[in-house]
Amino acid sequence: MSYHFAEFVLDGERFELRRGGDVVRLQPRAMQLLQLLVSSEGRLLTKQDIFDEVWDGRIVSDSALSSQIKAIRKALGDTEQPFRVIGTVYGKGFRLLADVSRKEPARLALGEPMRAESEPGSIGKRPSIAVLPFRRLGEDNPWSALSEALPDEIITALSRLRLLHVIARGSSFQFPSATTSLATVRRALSVDYCLSGTIEVDGEKLFVTAELADTRSEGVVWAERFEGKIAAIHEIRADIVSAVMSEVELRIPHNEAQRARLIVPDQLTAWQAYHVGMSHIFMRDNQRQKAAERFFEHAIAIDPKFARAHAGLSQVYWWLNIQHLFRNSDGMRERMIDTAKRAIDCDPFDPAANLAMARSTSFEQTQDESLLWLDRTVDICPNYAWGHSQIAAKRSMTGPIDMSVKHAQIALSLSPRDPLRHTTYAALATSNASLGNFDEAAKWGRKVMELPHTDIVAMVGALCANYLAGHEDVSRTIAERIEIVHPGFTTERFVSAHPMMRKEAAARLKDIFSANGIA
Repeated sequence: MSYHFAEFVLDGERFELRRGGDVVRLQPRAMQLLQLLVSSEGRLLTKQDIFDEVWDGRIVSDSALSSQIKAIRKALGDTEQPFRVIGTVYGKGFRLLADVSRKEPARLALGEPMRAESEPGSIGKRPSIAVLPFRRLGEDNPWSALSEALPDEIITALSRLRLLHVIARGSSFQFPSATTSLATVRRALSVDYCLSGTIEVDGEKLFVTAELADTRSEGVVWAERFEGKIAAIHEIRADIVSAVMSEVELRIPHNEAQRARLIVPDQLTAWQAYHVGMSHIFMRDNQRQKAAERFFEHAIAIDPKFARAHAGLSQVYWWLNIQHLFRNSDGMRERMIDTAKRAIDCDPFDPAANLAMARSTSFEQTQDESLLWLDRTVDICPNYAWGHSQIAAKRSMTGPIDMSVKHAQIALSLSPRDPLRHTTYAALATSNASLGNFDEAAKWGRKVMELPHTDIVAMVGALCANYLAGHEDVSRTIAERIEIVHPGFTTERFVSAHPMMRKEAAARLKDIFSANGIA
């Protein structure tokens, strides 16, 4: 798909902007914003429209948007007023001023079916990554071996995710971080991403930097600097590996989804469709979940053995089951279980597949099987934040409560900016309330409600925590919010949807609901 405007061509297949035969460099977010403006063909895009599409609805400052617009105008040579390509509608938003021509529509209307034809190459490939040995700064010292030991640990951890094709150490370690360009790494190893870094020891302090880059755009996807005392070397190493795992698991699918949105939906490969589906899953509302369902189904139609896509589809049905509180609309419960089993059949070592089985079996009266699947999830991939978060949520209802707190803390340490972290916050709210730490419970309950979501389980946890802490005005406000977002919500439906809940907890919950006006 190509968009032609002014003297430029925006090529969706290559994810690049060209003037004549020259590539014009733009960072991925700026490229996505430009594509949004170009595809709108002169229609006004409000700031909220842009935030919803480019930042997935997250709250960001106007200055962040202005910075991206400025970068685009600089790349287009459109920096002086009156602007000729991108216009500002003051107080409203932005629109494209130049005429646009394109060969076919680039966006898929919500609800429109996608064709999925299993042609050669239509499955695509999972994103690939090379982890290079880290560059040593300063003189050689007893800790110099960390420059290879730490990347080696990262390679092992990433391989457990089953989300990426990880280049083996013997190949990637031929390219030192200090002297190798991204273009060289891409040509030699045919990888999409490269992780590099530096290590420096200064007296008693250790400094480590890590950088994840897209070798196709040569843009930085994520970078971080870590520091600590050399005496705590083992703890620092573990923290760095966990941080890299968390960021890679979130950033690469998001980056892949951004790139895939520039492609005609019918032409998406299975892996591209999967990544776009995952980007919808993070926005917890029914419309986005149904959009995710279509993309996962598209991926599975191309590749019936795609474990991650089956697991994603099972997660969609799990979400819809929870939100509908066991009304089992259109057989969602059966589909949730069936797709989870299919995911396991396709890849029993994928942590996402195991988590799908844990979620689907949690609807049964006996919880032993669900807990076994959860334990297996984190055994396979100890740094899988979603697995720890789900254990925390389940243990907050079944006990032991201290185990819930432990796994919640692990989940937050692994993925502190996880888009679904309100689930972990709710587990901490519920667990602390059970332990009698009501002020702490209320704090986590308030954090639940500070994030954008409509997760009924998380909202109930926040309500209970604040009520038990004596913040009845807050709990009542949450109850009113539940009634608006989930009309027809009742105590009986909620309790019946959570058979793992202890009897004394269910009785207490009914009293709290009643006190807050919920039947």
